[in-house]
Amino acid sequence: MLKKVELPVVNHDTCQNYLRSTRLGKYYILHTSFMCAGGEAGKDTCKGDGGSPLVCPLVND
Repeated sequence: MLKKVELPVVNHDTCQNYLRSTRLGKYYILHTSFMCAGGEAGKDTCKGDGGSPLVCPLVND
């Protein structure tokens, strides 16, 4: 079963700084083609489903 959750987009620098505090290390560089969403406590698709694709509807959908 597919899960759905609505999350805010996180700006590039905030996301990169967060990722640098993980095992990726302080020199990690987030590629400019990547984007992040989330950061709201208690909001997740489900445990163990991290890294799921981010999907955005088109205006006409």
